[in-house]
Amino acid sequence: MQQGDASVLSMRSNALVLINELILQYWLYCQKYFVKNGSPTSEQACIRSALRFVRTMFGGEPVEDFGPLKLKAVRESMIDAGLARSTINQHVGRIKRFIAWAVENELLGVEVYQRLLTVRGLLKGRSSARETEPVGPVPREQVDQILTLLSPVVRSMVEFQWHTGCRPTEVCLVRPVDIDRNGEDGTWVYTPQFHKTEHHGQMRRIFIGTKAQAILRPFLDRPQDTFCFDPREAVFRKRDGPKIVASRESFARRPKQRRSRYDKDSVSARDRTSLSIGGDSSMVAQSASA
Repeated sequence: MQQGDASVLSMRSNALVLINELILQYWLYCQKYFVKNGSPTSEQACIRSALRFVRTMFGGEPVEDFGPLKLKAVRESMIDAGLARSTINQHVGRIKRFIAWAVENELLGVEVYQRLLTVRGLLKGRSSARETEPVGPVPREQVDQILTLLSPVVRSMVEFQWHTGCRPTEVCLVRPVDIDRNGEDGTWVYTPQFHKTEHHGQMRRIFIGTKAQAILRPFLDRPQDTFCFDPREAVFRKRDGPKIVASRESFARRPKQRRSRYDKDSVSARDRTSLSIGGDSSMVAQSASA
């Protein structure tokens, strides 16, 4: 919501605004702002989680009274709930941005926001908040065990992610038109049509080395603007029966069976697990020589 849109908010002008009232107005804004390609982003759920702690403890109180001590009390309740220190710091940042939004739209005086800025983030080893270990790449032997359980299409998706370090959604979105195969050194470059940080104006380029090229090449023989990894071309295995090969022609006769591409929510739980075990982003730099 822009500055000029604040006038549409039905806030009382001569009375104290309650935290619950402000949260409701902010949530209406979030539902419109945190949307990508027509779907809510994960930030919506994170904001909901953070503000739930505020609403539970102080929802019926005036926003003007929400100061550093109350924010720290909210933070303590997050510790008691077992949230990790990093998540707590992120949630506190979301609460501060909630108040900053109210100031920006002249629903609240700047003093409340300025007071909250004095609350510093929790430092490692200086609080009782739960610590977490850094998430690293899964050992290759575990990946190999998973690969034997997957359909050929999803197996190729996992292998492609392993050798490029791209995100699961980027694997699902790859199309022939997005790949530059004219590099002088033989390296291909994949530029996703959508990516996680595009709203920051950043360009995403994923380098595809020889191993990843060999995996992807069989899926490039299709119209340039269609998705390489198509669920309708997958090979399925019945639990107690033989393999069933679903050809393009058979699915053309049953168009409602499956969509034209995978996404992070459409694959099975087992396949989602495997799509999360590819190499991490540090492998991208190595992929050109793969």
